[in-house]
Amino acid sequence: MINKTLLTVIIPTYNRVKELKISIPTFIKNKRSDLKFLILDDHSTDGTAEFINECSLEDKRIELIKNDKNLHINLNTYKGFNLVKSPYAMWLSDDDILIGDYINDCIDIFENNPNVSLVHNKVNKVSENFDTVDYQIYQKGWEAIKNIFNQGSSFPGLTYRMKNFDLSKYPLGKEKIYPLIKMNLLIAQNFDVAILKSSGLKTIEGDLKK
Repeated sequence: MINKTLLTVIIPTYNRVKELKISIPTFIKNKRSDLKFLILDDHSTDGTAEFINECSLEDKRIELIKNDKNLHINLNTYKGFNLVKSPYAMWLSDDDILIGDYINDCIDIFENNPNVSLVHNKVNKVSENFDTVDYQIYQKGWEAIKNIFNQGSSFPGLTYRMKNFDLSKYPLGKEKIYPLIKMNLLIAQNFDVAILKSSGLKTIEGDLKK
């Protein structure tokens, strides 16, 4: 029996093969068969596509989308969300590493809290207390808006219940630097938001990039 994809991980990337060689292993360490890792190569010239193809041979959950031309980060991300067919989708940065069991934690929150439509984390401030899943749910409206806005422009790990992610409201254009902020606020107006503290993302340290 083939499991349907429950959560799609969107990873836009451009000329970051060095970072991907560090980040991808932390992403795919979760062995759930109902995950898809959708990597959108924005016409890289550094061997990114070749590396991802090698990864996909070892892990069939990895799918490479190679753009014929450079779309820039905003349109590349938009393209990724358009390709999602699963109930949930997560946005990951190519230069971050997963801390703890973040993917499972996000899925569990959605499955146990039907009113939650957005899950985020304390990027670079994860407690790393893995003995318990520590998160806070904020009710829709001002409480959810205030607390998701307080996360600023930290995007890695944003996870959405896709039926409430209205792509028609997505801000398009190269000049739109932080379009997901608008999407977060639109969701928080009408749905609860959860913020995880005990698992999440951390930026790859500078010495690892050398």
